[in-house]
Amino acid sequence: RLDPDDARQAAHEYLAARGLDGTVDVIGDRVTVSVTRHVDFQVLPGGTDLDATATARATQERPTP
Repeated sequence: RLDPDDARQAAHEYLAARGLDGTVDVIGDRVTVSVTRHVDFQVLPGGTDLDATATARATQERPTP
């Protein structure tokens, strides 16, 4: 069973280790992480903000006999 607090903490630690800031939502067995990051273009002047969202579902691990 997914522990929401542990899942939220693990996701925030993952983001922090990569220098990212984002939001984490845990509902049931689903964890959704959303990140916005500013990206400067290498060829064209200026930059843009990119939004990325990833969703994963927890599944029970079964020991190998």
